[in-house]
Amino acid sequence: MALRRAGQIAIACTALLLCGASRSREAGVQLEFGVGMARRDAWREAEYRFRRALELAPTDAQILNNLAVACESNGHYEDAEKYYVQALEADPKDRTIRDNFERFRIFYARYLQKDLEEAKPAPSDTGPVEPS
Repeated sequence: MALRRAGQIAIACTALLLCGASRSREAGVQLEFGVGMARRDAWREAEYRFRRALELAPTDAQILNNLAVACESNGHYEDAEKYYVQALEADPKDRTIRDNFERFRIFYARYLQKDLEEAKPAPSDTGPVEPS
């Protein structure tokens, strides 16, 4: 499952190398470097680079999307959700962002459900439980 998810995340980064005119040159450099790191599965470094790029271009939908993907890959799910929402607000028509967010929402809902099931108290050892 993790390997398949990593493949989906890597695909999300492939189309995001080009820098628009609104991005500063340095934001573009950081974005490109981050994409390169993501392709090498160096997700912590990718997340760092995308955060740097976001400091320079805080409303850029592609940077926000890449940062969300990196956060997701690093297990920072609450941050990932926040950045996906911001990316969609910045560019609600971007299909890649919408698809990434939808896949994340499905994954995250299952993840949260699993956490809830694991948090349930264990049955007591007071003897066999009789059906009611």
